[in-house]
Parts: sequence; C-alpha cells; structure tokens
Amino acid sequence: MSITLPELTPTQESLFLTLGISALDSRLPRPFLGDPMADEIVRASGYDLRRFALFRSERLDPKTKVFSGAVRAKRVDEVVARFVAAHPEAVVLDLGTGLDTRVFRIDPPPTVDWYDIDFPTVIDLRRQLVPEREGGSSRRGRPDRAGLAGGHSRRPADHDRP
Repeated sequence: MSITLPELTPTQESLFLTLGISALDSRLPRPFLGDPMADEIVRASGYDLRRFALFRSERLDPKTKVFSGAVRAKRVDEVVARFVAAHPEAVVLDLGTGLDTRVFRIDPPPTVDWYDIDFPTVIDLRRQLVPEREGGSSRRGRPDRAGLAGGHSRRPADHDRP
C-alpha cells in the first residue's frame, strides 16, 4: 500500500504519538495493550516516529517495563468496555480519534453505534489506513458535517440512548 501523508497541523500530527506508543508496545516481548494493528498502521503510513523525541529512546517505565501511554489506553479501553457492556445499545463518540484502533480492541456488539470523529484531513487519512470494522455499526465523521457535531440527531428516536 502506498500512502502519501497529507499536510497535518501539529495538533493533527500528534495522532502519531498515541498510535506510536501502541505500536511500540505491540513490539515488546510482553505487550501491555497488545495492539498489533497499531504497528501495522504505523508501518503502512511510512511515518517516522523518531520525529518525536519520545521515540528516539524507547522510554519504558523502569518498574513496569511498559509505556505509560499504553497503560492509559488500556484503562480507557476498560472503562469504555464496561460502559458498552452495561449499555449494549449505546452511542459512542470517539472524539479526536486519529488513527486509534480502540473500536477493534473493544469490539462492541453491532447494537452499539460507534462514531470516529476528527478533522476532515485526519478522517481521510483514517479511511486509507484503518480498515472498516466488519459486523458493527461504525461511522467515520468530520466536525463539519451536520448531525455529527451540530448537536442534531439524524435519528430522533435514539434520544434516550446512553
């Protein structure tokens, strides 16, 4: 796959920080988060993680031998997984989703509506690098689209969903 990365603002480019942490974690002998898809996405993007000082020296927590960002991602995964288990018809908005693969790690039931929301440039990049999730209700949105960020639901009957 040949990808040409778009011009990203520093804010948008920061998506490679979180993705890179997940990718490097997956390369460890005993990964904490265990997200090999993140590593596949980094490799497919051709992005040089060493552009960030964090990745010039593989900084692991000296006590746990894991990346603190992987610990944070795992904790958020656990919170979302518990919420989705308690509310199997929930609507999840992954704001600032970047190239995150949380929806694959959580693997919510098809009754959950999952929206990946980010800048238009990032969503376009996401479409190139992150596969569509099969068997689930997952949508990719941009803040400039009415109904996703405008506060108006296209499905008024869903107003009682968590």
